[in-house]
Amino acid sequence: MIICSIDQSFSSTGVHIFYLNSEEVLAVYLIKTLNKDKKTKKEYSKEERIRYIVNEISNILNKHNCDYVFLEGLSYNNRNSISARDLAGLYYSLLVKFLDIGINYREFPPKSVKAFALKGTASKEELFQKVPEEVKKKI
Repeated sequence: MIICSIDQSFSSTGVHIFYLNSEEVLAVYLIKTLNKDKKTKKEYSKEERIRYIVNEISNILNKHNCDYVFLEGLSYNNRNSISARDLAGLYYSLLVKFLDIGINYREFPPKSVKAFALKGTASKEELFQKVPEEVKKKI
């Protein structure tokens, strides 16, 4: 079974493709979006960024014939309600896409995902240090 694991965010969404019950990494992607294009100064709306991220993930799922998606659920302890709402929009847009294309998914609480690798309050930088060197080279 081919699994797609997603750590969604607006600035850099991480996507990891692997076989279930195997340490073999099939692919690693980093989907980046910006508020504003540095060259043209064009500003991108949240909706445009959500559409781009969702479309990129859909293409990745198709490319690798993924059977299942694992993704981080919403953090209900986020004190920044504006970013929490934006992330909820991205999260639910992804879930709707999964329903549309007929792929099953499972959500994991953010702290449990981090605790699996290190500790529940680990930063992305701390988690990155736990990534095997051969995988870091692919990123």
